[in-house]
Amino acid sequence: MKSRFKKLRLKSKLVLSFSILISCIILIQSFLSYQSLNAAYKTISDSTMQGLDTLIKTEVQSMIGVLTANYNRYKSGKISEQEALETAKTLVRNTRYNNGGGYFWADMSDGKCVVHMNADYEGQMRLGNQDEKGNYYIKNLISAGDKGGGFTDFWFTKPGKSGNFQKRAYTQKFEPYGWYISTGNYQEDMTPLVQAELNDCNRKKTNAMLLLLISSIAAAILSILLILSVAGSITKPLKLITERLRLLSQGDLHTPVPVIDTEDETGILAKTAQATIDRLHGSITDITEHLSNMSQGDFSMDQSYEYVEDFRPIGEALSRITDSLSQTLSSIHDSAEQVSGNSNQVSAGAKELAQGATNQAASIQELSATIAEISRQVTQNAKNAETASRISNKAGESLKAGNEKTEQMLAAMKEISETSEKIGQVVKTISDIAFQTNILALNAAVEAARAGEAGKGFSVVADEVRSLAAKSSQAVKNTTDLIGSTVAAVGRGVEIAEDTAKTINSVIGDSSESIRLINSIAKASELQAQAVTQVTQGIDRISGVVQNNSAAVEESAATSEKLNEQAREMENLLTRFRLKAQYV
Repeated sequence: MKSRFKKLRLKSKLVLSFSILISCIILIQSFLSYQSLNAAYKTISDSTMQGLDTLIKTEVQSMIGVLTANYNRYKSGKISEQEALETAKTLVRNTRYNNGGGYFWADMSDGKCVVHMNADYEGQMRLGNQDEKGNYYIKNLISAGDKGGGFTDFWFTKPGKSGNFQKRAYTQKFEPYGWYISTGNYQEDMTPLVQAELNDCNRKKTNAMLLLLISSIAAAILSILLILSVAGSITKPLKLITERLRLLSQGDLHTPVPVIDTEDETGILAKTAQATIDRLHGSITDITEHLSNMSQGDFSMDQSYEYVEDFRPIGEALSRITDSLSQTLSSIHDSAEQVSGNSNQVSAGAKELAQGATNQAASIQELSATIAEISRQVTQNAKNAETASRISNKAGESLKAGNEKTEQMLAAMKEISETSEKIGQVVKTISDIAFQTNILALNAAVEAARAGEAGKGFSVVADEVRSLAAKSSQAVKNTTDLIGSTVAAVGRGVEIAEDTAKTINSVIGDSSESIRLINSIAKASELQAQAVTQVTQGIDRISGVVQNNSAAVEESAATSEKLNEQAREMENLLTRFRLKAQYV
């Protein structure tokens, strides 16, 4: 909505704004008038309904008066108390008003109905009774009576009809008996009594609203017509000036501004617009002349047009531009001469540097080939050292195994020597036994000889025993000789085995040192191979850098030659510009 309003013309905005304002005024006035008419109608309606309330209040007060008179008769002794009570009930039960439509009833403070035109209600306890709207109407009636009299709205049955109907009752307490005397009007019975008057008031209200509406519409139409006329007189000159400014926005500086023969703001605006266009025309003409001369290379002109106020920075900027460009072009000319001279030197130096880089690249390639051969040999040495290390490790393990077997053999020989000694002892024992046996045999032979013929058989046995003892002694001697030879041989074997074990241990020590040295050689060879590989990689990178430098130097030489050519071309171009005298 806001964006649409911005797109409207000034005349449309004025008409729309004033129309909205007038409409708001008319609506407010109509609303206030409507509220006033409604208030008046409600006052009349309330006054009419109040008359109906006054009617039922008066009837109750009249009934209270009649009951009081009846009670006074009892007090004066004209009738008994029972007669007075029965007369009071009859008065309340049978009294009618409003053409028989109005009646009375009486309740006690505990809610008991003591008198009613409908005998079915008499004697009922109705304090807790509710109507269809949930109102405890008996409680409300009693409460109104306790306040000295009051009105109560509720829904109740209507004689001769089924269902409940809205009713408004008035209640006042009759103190002598403690009765709450009530009567009321049904809404549907009271409305016809005041409907004619209410209809008349409503009709007058409607006529007044129609008159107000018609007069408001007429006033709105007249106001809009007046606004259209005033808006046209304001916006027509503005439209002419706006059209001229639109042409100005399109670059038209020659069409004159329409003449506005007024002394108000529109006339002043027209004159100001013309002065603005004239000033812009002069400024743009001067700027165009300067730019045209600049496009032809002429920066020697001076500032002649006078720029005023906020246009003054434009003239100062033009002057600074010509001075700055003149100074810049002069500096460029000097720089071009220097660039031309220096580029020749750079080109010659770049060529020499390129030749040196080429020679350096060739040397690096030879060095790289040599390092590659060294790397191959060092790598082969590392492999050979690793193989020798493995073989030495195996030989060391074999020597250790042989040393263990030799130690086992020494232990076995010691056991043989010890066993031989034990056998010698046994043989000695056997020799002793043979010797003793021989002696015994000699003794037996002597005894047999003494015995004569009786001892011949025993003598033969003794000879055999002596012969066996002699053989045993000889066998023991031979065994002893053999054992001695064996023990001696075992002793020499033990000495030889011990010497062999010492020799093997020495060889094992030398072999371990050899293995350690070979492992050190293998590790050193591996480190040398890695170092040579790193050197080879470094030389390769150096070779790449040298080649790149050589290419860059060659490009630099070519660039220097091009730069020299461009510097000479720039000097030729700068001769076309005309500069201010102080920069020549």
